[in-house]
Amino acid sequence: MNFLAHLHLAQRAQSSLLGNLMADFVRGDPEGLYSPDVVAGIRMHRQVDKFTDQHPIVINAKQLFRPPYRRVAAITLDLV
Repeated sequence: MNFLAHLHLAQRAQSSLLGNLMADFVRGDPEGLYSPDVVAGIRMHRQVDKFTDQHPIVINAKQLFRPPYRRVAAITLDLV
């Protein structure tokens, strides 16, 4: 579901679908490794992830998980 959300947002923002898809698999600075539009897509994906991870609703929702399951809370919330 996370990929579908990123593809939807990328399409709405006219951003690189490829960059938004591959962002979870690219480590470090992508500059110079990929075309500028793919780099922009990677950066957009990272900004969306950062925004949602820091959002108060998401932070509060993670606390609803019992301690043994909190390590997978972010992944579970992405799916929901």
